Amino acid sequence: MKSKLSIPELAQQLIEDKKNKGFSLKDNRNVQELVSGAIDYYDLNSKEVIEHTGEKQIKTLYVASIAEENMLTRFVQALSGNDDTIEAIYNGQIVRKH
Repeated sequence: MKSKLSIPELAQQLIEDKKNKGFSLKDNRNVQELVSGAIDYYDLNSKEVIEHTGEKQIKTLYVASIAEENMLTRFVQALSGNDDTIEAIYNGQIVRKH
């Protein structure tokens, strides 16, 4: 069985994969895309839901556990190299199931 990449390794790999596609870590939507990739990669129970309110679409992250929230925050910090949180990336649109 092949082991999974560590959080910093996955962050680096996903950044490299997106590097030549006009990708910027300063855009929260781009970071949200990488978070979604991390959720899939690690088979987490958390999920993103796009909610439609009139003409506006809002991405909401439903976090399944404290452990997953901490893991996703560590992933965001590995991407940005600073103390950003998952809540900052989703502009507070977080629903905690724990």
